Amino acid sequence: MADQPPPSYVRSLGAFIAKWHFSLPPATAFIILVCVALQIANIATGWVLGGTMCLAPVQLILHPITNALRPFTSIFIHPSGLYLIFNLLFFAPCGKLLEGQQGTLGALQAIIQIGVVANWIYTLMLGLPGLVLSPIGSECRAGLNAVMYALMTVEANRGALIQTRRIFGVPLPGAIYPYLLLILTFLIFGSPFFVNLSGILCGVLYIHTSELSYISIPKDAFSYIEASSLGAVLHRIPRWVGVPGALELPVHDAAGPGESQGLLGRVRGIFGRRDAGYTPVNG
Repeated sequence: MADQPPPSYVRSLGAFIAKWHFSLPPATAFIILVCVALQIANIATGWVLGGTMCLAPVQLILHPITNALRPFTSIFIHPSGLYLIFNLLFFAPCGKLLEGQQGTLGALQAIIQIGVVANWIYTLMLGLPGLVLSPIGSECRAGLNAVMYALMTVEANRGALIQTRRIFGVPLPGAIYPYLLLILTFLIFGSPFFVNLSGILCGVLYIHTSELSYISIPKDAFSYIEASSLGAVLHRIPRWVGVPGALELPVHDAAGPGESQGLLGRVRGIFGRRDAGYTPVNG
């Protein structure tokens, strides 16, 4: 019997997802592609791959050499398909916003920096107590959670002196927005509390260390790359975002002066939404 073509709704869904993915700027799209590819490989290996990439704080402290890459690799692997889907739906608007402000190269650097630093914060937070209070810090964790919470914290705490964010339509002071989401997602969805908290703490650190400048490649280096022949090739990539002049997180959208629509509103608009509504604070 000849193979039947996939149903029309499957083709339509595939076309919709592809259109959405290719509408994202390159760094954000690349991170999503890596996460999806690793998840497929993880399933194909019977979830063995995830066990080699996830992060267990106590093990990292006890065996730092053999586990040295895990603060990096654990960013891109997820414990389940549903977990991955929810993370990517929230990561897409965060990454798109960051890339619009930092440029594609800067956003890629920031995502990796934030993920690694947040994972080390998580390791110290649970790993040190876990050395004497087993089984604290022994569970292997992975995912983009910490990166998303760090970016939300940066976006909510920088810029105008007084800002508000909305969650379920209720305006809230921007500074408490990530902490409220931290509690709600833990109570409603059982999201990993300390992983998300490490992201918030990393976001605060990002703000007060000039964007983790002590471990950053200088932006002048990115400008040099983009001015070179390699940069000419990079700029041919669709939706490539060049190194900005003097842009700074956060940005304000059309919700009104001093008030932002918030992450939930951006999540509702990630499919096909353009950046035209965003303007830099110091623009």
